[in-house]
Formats: sequence, C-alpha cells, structure tokens
Amino acid sequence: MTNNERGERFQLAYEMAWFIHRNKQIAYHIALEVACRWEIAPPQGQRTLSREQKFQRLVFEVSEYFEKAIESINVGDADDVQEQVRRLALNTRRLDPTQQSIKTTVRKNLSLLATTAANLKDQTMMMYYLKHLALMALRNSRLKTVVSFTQLLYRYSTSQVMSIYEYLENFLEKSGEVKDQQYYARARRELLDELNDRFNRFLRIEPHRAANGATTYQITASSATSEQTEFTKECLREFTPRDVRRSLSTPDIFRNKGEFISQLLNPERFQLLLAESGLTTSPQPLFWPVFANAERPAGPAPPRQTPRLRNREINAALARLSRAAKRRRGWSGGLLRIVVDGRDAAFLDLEQSRECKLKVSADTSSIEVLARTEEGDILLAHYMVSEEDFDPALPAPQFTAPLEGGRKIIFAIEPQADGAAGQVSVRYQESTFMRMMRKFRSPEQIITRRWKWLLALTSSCLIGFLGLINMQPVMLSYKITRKDLPQPALVAPPTKLGTGHKLGGPGGTAPSHSPNSETKQQLCQIRNVYIEMNGGNSQLYQTVRSQLARKLSSAGIKLAAAPEKANARAALMIKADWLHGVLGRITDTTVIEAGLYSAAGDDQGPILWPPDTSGRQYQGRCEDVVEGITQDLIEATRKKCANSEEVLR
Repeated sequence: MTNNERGERFQLAYEMAWFIHRNKQIAYHIALEVACRWEIAPPQGQRTLSREQKFQRLVFEVSEYFEKAIESINVGDADDVQEQVRRLALNTRRLDPTQQSIKTTVRKNLSLLATTAANLKDQTMMMYYLKHLALMALRNSRLKTVVSFTQLLYRYSTSQVMSIYEYLENFLEKSGEVKDQQYYARARRELLDELNDRFNRFLRIEPHRAANGATTYQITASSATSEQTEFTKECLREFTPRDVRRSLSTPDIFRNKGEFISQLLNPERFQLLLAESGLTTSPQPLFWPVFANAERPAGPAPPRQTPRLRNREINAALARLSRAAKRRRGWSGGLLRIVVDGRDAAFLDLEQSRECKLKVSADTSSIEVLARTEEGDILLAHYMVSEEDFDPALPAPQFTAPLEGGRKIIFAIEPQADGAAGQVSVRYQESTFMRMMRKFRSPEQIITRRWKWLLALTSSCLIGFLGLINMQPVMLSYKITRKDLPQPALVAPPTKLGTGHKLGGPGGTAPSHSPNSETKQQLCQIRNVYIEMNGGNSQLYQTVRSQLARKLSSAGIKLAAAPEKANARAALMIKADWLHGVLGRITDTTVIEAGLYSAAGDDQGPILWPPDTSGRQYQGRCEDVVEGITQDLIEATRKKCANSEEVLR
C-alpha cells in the first residue's frame, strides 16, 4: 500500500470516528488502528459487502473498544473499568514496538477518555446504540437486519416485518426459504441477546405481553421527541453505507448487502420502502431507549463540523503506519498469537506446526493473527467474520491474507449443520526459500541498513542458484545417457590390475584390441564374471556391484558373479561416482563407467565390450544405469553369438 492510499484511508477513518465520538484525539487513535488493520485484512473479506462497506464495519468495530471503556469509566465500577480499559490497551498496541508496561498504557487511556466519560450524555449513548445496530446489519444476516431496525428502533409487528422482508427479497439475486413467525421471533431474541452483551447494565430489557397474548421481551424505551427524532435520522444517514447513499431508488438487483441495508437505514428511503411494500406511510414513531448510565438533557446537541487534521498530524500517522509495515516485512517466523474478539484464543509455534483450528460461534466478530517478537507483537492479519460465513447452505469460505515474500495466512471456515457455530482453520504458508532463510536467521544476525543493498543482491543470486540446484535432479533423472569412451592414443601391452588404469582416463593405458590377439574370447563363451572397482566412490560402487550381480544372474545371458577373479573368465570394471552440480552440491544422479575385459588369472586381457573403446560412460539414476548396463550386455551377447550353439537361452 502506498503512502497516498494510507493517507486516504486514515483521513476517511478519522472523519467516521469523529462523528461517533466528537473528540479529535479519540478519533485520531481510532483512525490509526483502523488504517493499520485495513492494510492486512484479507482482500476477499466478507463475501456480501463491498470494499467500502468492509472498511466502515472495521471503523465501527475498533470504535467499540473505546466506547466500552468510556461507559465503564462513567459508571465507576473499579473491576469493570480495569477490565475494559485494559482490554482497550491490549488491542490498541499494534502499531509500534513498545517497551512500556501495560499499566502505563492503561493510565494513558484513562487520561484520554476521562473527559468524555465524565460528560457522557444521553445522545452519546444513542449514537453508540445506533452505530451498533448498523454494525449488526453489516455483520449479520439480511433477515436480522430487517428485524433489528423495524422492531428495535421502530415497533412494527412481526407480520409487518415479514411483509417488508418478503418485498426486499424480490431484489435479491437468490431468495431464501420461506420463514415463519417463529423464525422471526428467534432472530429477534438473538438480536436482543447481542444488544444485552454489548450494553449489559446500560439497557433494560423487560418482558412484554404481545397482542396475541404471548410473552416477549423488548427494550425499555420512550417515543422520541422531535429533537431526538432529527438527531436519530442524522445518525442513520451517516451510518448508511457510504458508497450507496446517493440514490433513493431501488435497484433491479441488490449488488451487495450495503444496498439492502440502505433501504432500512436511510430515513427517506425507508418511507418509500413502506409505501412500495403496501404498508402505511404515516410517520411511525422512533423509540429512544432508556440508558441507565447517562444524563437526560433537554435535547441532543446538533452535529458539528469535523475538525481538520494538520499536515504534521497526518505525516506523523503515516510514519507510524510505514514503520508497522516495515516490521511486518522484517518478520521471519516464530510464535503466532491468535486473538478472537480481542481475547487470546490460541498460540501457534511455527517450528512445530503450520495450522491450528478453533471452535467459534456465529456471532464472532474478528480473528487476528499476531507474531510474538522481543520488540512487541506484530499484527499480520485481521479477518472480519460474518454470520453468513457459517451458513451451511453456502460454499465453505476461505480467505487469504497475503504477506511479504509469497507468505500468506489462510482462514478457512467449516460451518456446522445448524449454522450457529463452526470450526475455523488458521494456516500459515510460506515458500521453501523463505523456510530455509528463517532457519538460518537469528537475532544476532541483524543486518545494518548500509548492507541491505548487498543482502538484496546476494538473495537474488542465491535464488537463481538454488533454482538451478533444485532443477538439476529433475532434469537429469528422467533418462540415462550413454557415451563410449575413446581408446588412448598410445596402445600398450596389457597391464596388471592395480597399476592405476582408469576407465576412460586421459593418458592411461588399455589392453590390446587387436583382432588377432590370442587372448580374445567371444562373449558367448563367458559363464561367470568378476565385478571389480576401478576408482570412484566406494560406497556407491558397493551398491552398483550388488545390483549388477543380481541383474546379470537373472537376465537372458545368465552371468554369475564370481567371488574371486582367479575363477572368472572376464572382469567387469566399474567406476562409479555421483554427479556434482552447482556450488559442488552432490545430486542424486550417478556417473558410472563400465567395461568388460577378458581375464586369465590375475591378468587382464583385451576389452570384450563395448568393442573398440576403453569403456562406456552412463549417466542417470543408479537403478536406471544398472538396468542400462545389463540390457546393453544382453544385446551385445545376442549379436555376437547369434549363430553359436553355445548361446544360453
């Protein structure tokens, strides 16, 4: 991400956060955290939201850490203050390596939030409430979105809510199954549970007897005054997804979930929706919840204009974001910390495993992956979970957060049959080269800045060399190659074994190849052969010797391996070695030279095979070369002895 893109996202997050908190410092801190998380969020993200809608959801989620801390400080319960402010501190230490204690961070947050908490007004709590309804709409199913606005902000009956949802289903690319009233009632209960978890003691939820005599639950609220109604509508307009605000018309098909949500959030569009769905268009009263922790002023203050950020404030934020990105690029592996909704859920040691699996519920909001380092945690990935990810009727989703150097973190969800929960797999993946580099890197091997250009150049060359090394065994092991070795320029009399004769060696001597030689014998007269080492790698020779002995005795020529040379009619001279590749690396390819000579006692006679050479060189896998030598001997024997009665069939 470029600095210009970071700047745009930071500025947008600041404006959205300021509208919620009306405090420049708080909005600045939220914008920093949002911009940092946005940079490492999986680009696929939530399937039904556009990119801008995902960003808006991220602002709402980060803001919630600050909201809960403000509410706790306002009430003054020491245990709750400690929990919420500490949780805020733990989840907003993502940008810089920090050596300061968590207590210091908590103390700074208390100072930052004290003024807002001391003057917490009724309209501020209503702002938080409306923002959370918008967040639930972005995170939950479409049906729950309809229920949350029509029954928790207005007081429409279940039958009216069903009419609204069924009308909106006409604009979905694929409509769902028909839902009965029990389904809507269950969705409403789940939404009330979520609001109760969010606001806890600050909202009162009481039993209520419905018109049909059934007992339900609803939030204690009063009809909004005209001032409160205008304030609520202003907030709803601001919380409507930003990329779909301009149009009040209903599209032929909803392209994303934001277009669906805007039909309900935008007050003007909602009135049109009521008329189009056949419901009354007379103004329905908005309901203002009774918040237990806030003063009730005569009327909410009107929204003010967002204060502009100075250039030095923007530059300072960009510098911190750039440092965070640099730390991510420099991370080389180790221990990963998995955080679910701001709380530690698991640890993953990359030296032991690359994957961990978590059991999570469908109301999970986010999963973060952080790397543990001596300088502090590094945020690597932030995945925003949605209720639709757990829908068993949809394909199981998989989202990838890319890292530097081809590394990636993959989130894969396996929903349960009821869609209420599922298993999330968090998997780290890296290239072979990065895995090798991570093994050899240690904290003491940190390279100074002035040598980094040399490291980059060396790495590029190393990648090229390693690529060649890895390709060599593949290229050379598919087949064997054969090459007859020429006779030496000078022909000398036969030599004793052990005088230093090497097959194919330059300047060496070879036995006489004269056709009139008295010691020449036909291949078809040989019953046994002595296999002898003539240089090379002794361990590889032993392997070749045992394989050749087995192959020759079972082949068509039936040559037995003689235990001693004195009892053999011929000697098969073998020189075996490994092929050396780039940088002297030993490959899995062998280079083997073979030649069959007549023998009389300890003396070595002329070469019988291959004729008119000093041996034949084979190159390939050991098993393939042994097979090649055997087949070549069979072929030569058949040609020489085709008309002889001594051919053993």
